[in-house]
Amino acid sequence: MVDELTELCQDLLSSLPRRDQRRWGLAYIHGLVSCRGRKSIQNMAALVEERGADQSLQQFVNQSPWDWRPVRGRLAERAVAALRPRAWVVNEVVFPKTGRHSVGVEYQFAGSLGRAVNCQLGLALSAAGAGGGALPLNWRLQLPRAWDGDADRRRRTYLPDEERHRPLWALVLELVDEAVREWRLPAAPVVADLRHCGDAERLAAALHERGVGYLLRVNSAFTARFGHGSSPARRSVPVPAALRAAHRLPEAQRVSALADALATRSRGPVAGLEGRAAGGRSSHLLTVPISPQTARGPLPRRPAPPRSVPARLLLRWPAGQPQPESFWVTNLHRRLPQELVELWLTHAVADRQLGRMRERFGLTDFEGRSYRGWHHHVTLASVAAASRVLGRPGVGELVRERVLAD
Repeated sequence: MVDELTELCQDLLSSLPRRDQRRWGLAYIHGLVSCRGRKSIQNMAALVEERGADQSLQQFVNQSPWDWRPVRGRLAERAVAALRPRAWVVNEVVFPKTGRHSVGVEYQFAGSLGRAVNCQLGLALSAAGAGGGALPLNWRLQLPRAWDGDADRRRRTYLPDEERHRPLWALVLELVDEAVREWRLPAAPVVADLRHCGDAERLAAALHERGVGYLLRVNSAFTARFGHGSSPARRSVPVPAALRAAHRLPEAQRVSALADALATRSRGPVAGLEGRAAGGRSSHLLTVPISPQTARGPLPRRPAPPRSVPARLLLRWPAGQPQPESFWVTNLHRRLPQELVELWLTHAVADRQLGRMRERFGLTDFEGRSYRGWHHHVTLASVAAASRVLGRPGVGELVRERVLAD
């Protein structure tokens, strides 16, 4: 009788052209699921009990030319059917390294850690289900600028010529375009943390132009023109006089300017704003229409007139504090502030799932150095995680409750 893991692998690996590739793919995934301790090639090969299994697994994941994209596309189809996604969530994943020769490795700042480490930085696009589960479906490797001109490291890691450093917002857009335009996945908001991205305005504009909903956490330097645009927010909290005064700021400003205006023009830090309890702490949730400012084109060669894109700014303001603790930007005009905060929790749910993949399925245990090998490994790790996630609605509810309590 074919077990569930074997059935899943036979389906997801059906695009691999050779029988031996499919066989070693199943063995690799079985190793990620069943091997105790570090998911090294040697430890996983021990489960096969066949002479030369370590060399075969090594060749399969690092050198074999099978295409990982159809595997991810088929995984996405099954994930959509099982999870009924309420959001497409983008998370940074840190792959710690000790050397400097693995593809994309560099001593670099990792936003999710808040410090610089020697690592590879990956981006995962996850489906966050209506029942609380999450599963990464697609991946990108963030290449540091130093790799663009390092011919020796590029050659040693078999890095394709077209693979170059791209800004974070552009990589997020690539992930979304592949999911929505190529895989034709159902519409759902994109949720991402862009506090360490200098061009979040560009991503907001690009998603808006594609008709894709989004909820992006941004930093206080996010630039926008405050005021009622062509798509005013609905079902929002009442707007006090201090906020109406801030709307009259004549030029595009950092979103911190709105907070400054509220703090200096009202009797208290947030006097007159409706408050809600968030995560057990007393916080005010304020939403206001804005128009993020961005230059025309993805990478302009010369300065261009700014465009206005209708959106909303959401601030979470702890009671008694002079400044907000969080800024989000969204084009989901019909959502209440508390509904947006609930949607943001999908980011933490997806991040917890990636953490479980590190602990249980060897996500960051990959020892190979090649570009192809990295993409093969993260794809197979996603399949291994799928064997525990698909068909189990509601697995994220405990995670959600814990996040609400944090």
